[in-house]
Amino acid sequence: MMRVGTRGVYGFRKGGTDKVTYNHSYSEPQYVGMNILEFIQQTSDAEMNSIFERIILVNENAVPPQEAIDDCKKFFALSEASPKDWYHLLNNIQGNLLIYKQGLTYMIDNKDFLKDTTFCEWGYILELDKRQLEVMYQGFFHKSYDF
Repeated sequence: MMRVGTRGVYGFRKGGTDKVTYNHSYSEPQYVGMNILEFIQQTSDAEMNSIFERIILVNENAVPPQEAIDDCKKFFALSEASPKDWYHLLNNIQGNLLIYKQGLTYMIDNKDFLKDTTFCEWGYILELDKRQLEVMYQGFFHKSYDF
């Protein structure tokens, strides 16, 4: 049974550094998992590494500067004219790694949520050094797939 509020994380790991962000809904494999597979199919190793390098991790509760808000407008429609924090600014792109191929550089740093085995129901980590997708279910089940 699919639940709308299925929380999870997705992102990258390289050189022991995680660039991982939160996804509030539809984190199951048939939704976010399929988006991650689509990203892998459409993205070369070199491009994935480039995306990783240019991602700027931000605190979800911090106020984004106007230049960041203006930059984000190039990639997606804002749900608010003047978002009060990074969470509200980046909320409508949750679950979408493909937007980073278009040049978005900001990602909310939610690597700690990855360790929350009570509330983090799914995790998808692109292990760039190993060329593997690590899939986690509630912190207990881990499976890696080569890409």
